[in-house]
Amino acid sequence: MPETTVMAGLPFPDGQAPPLAGARVAIVGRLWSLSRRETGAALTRAGARLVGSPDEATVIVEGGDAPAGESHARAIDERTFCRWLGIPDFLDERAQIFGVAELRARYPLVQAPHVRQLRAGGWLRVVFENDRDAWVRFDGASLLRRVHDALARGQSFRAVLDDLRAVRAGQLSFDFSSQVTQSRVVEMPQRRAPEVPPLPDAATDDQALSLAEQWFLRASLHEDEGPEAREAARTAYETALSHDPALVPALINLANLHYEAGDAAQARPLYERAAALDAESVEAHYNLGNLHADDGRVSEAERWYAAALALDPDHVDTHLRLALLWQQVGRARAAQAHWKAYLALEPEGEWAARARGYLAQSSVD
Repeated sequence: MPETTVMAGLPFPDGQAPPLAGARVAIVGRLWSLSRRETGAALTRAGARLVGSPDEATVIVEGGDAPAGESHARAIDERTFCRWLGIPDFLDERAQIFGVAELRARYPLVQAPHVRQLRAGGWLRVVFENDRDAWVRFDGASLLRRVHDALARGQSFRAVLDDLRAVRAGQLSFDFSSQVTQSRVVEMPQRRAPEVPPLPDAATDDQALSLAEQWFLRASLHEDEGPEAREAARTAYETALSHDPALVPALINLANLHYEAGDAAQARPLYERAAALDAESVEAHYNLGNLHADDGRVSEAERWYAAALALDPDHVDTHLRLALLWQQVGRARAAQAHWKAYLALEPEGEWAARARGYLAQSSVD
């Protein structure tokens, strides 16, 4: 008979580093985030131990395969369990990654041996795996679609691998998000002097803006000092914005620091605010395109990149990111124009050899 579903008191408080010493943990069903071996090792590090029967357990963890309708009084779910252990919860990442089994069902010409060879060759990178399945990010899903489409056209899998090797000669990695930097503002725009004289003994807008600009300059100097000074730069940009919340260059550069630290959620509203305040900010539009491209939102990324190019048709980084985006999703023809634009603007640039490799491959196709 199932136990009551009322949650019993737990032997440790909620938190990232719980005192689990002496706790006995049983798993009901299978966990998505951890194998049994990984679970046992994580519990050992936390001072607890894994037991075989719920009757022996202080805490019962219900995995994804737990029988329906059999919740236990001392049960917690997998997300809570991972959070207490300080382990990233796979369930929170599922919206951003794709299961290979699901992708193979969608692209039936891609067989298990194909997947193994793609993984062995380094083309398909798995971000998570357990005994049920493996998961890939957007670039991996796009790769399997392109492989399926090539096989559907009658191309042999050996020819597909040859094509991938040719592409690799031009670009060593499909994952370009960490290799192309965000666009930083390095100069303050010219400002008009206030038209209305200020009241006596009152701080003027011009004075406030000047103070904000001083903090902006200080933050920029900290950024130039290197990664070890990023925290000082972030504080200085925040101080600048406390004096002038509409200082778009500070918004953009502060967002860049959050982005480079891996915190896109903090960066996004800052970029969006900058774009709303200054509709002519190329940097704001370009950087928002990068965020959407990183998340696999191709149409949104294209929209922001197109806006950036409308403001500055020679913005070389936007041409580069659009070329890479179209290459990544299998639209080589659309990528060609942006590879050519990139080479025209940066013939000796960091990506020039890869751009020529892609263009050469496209001409063969």
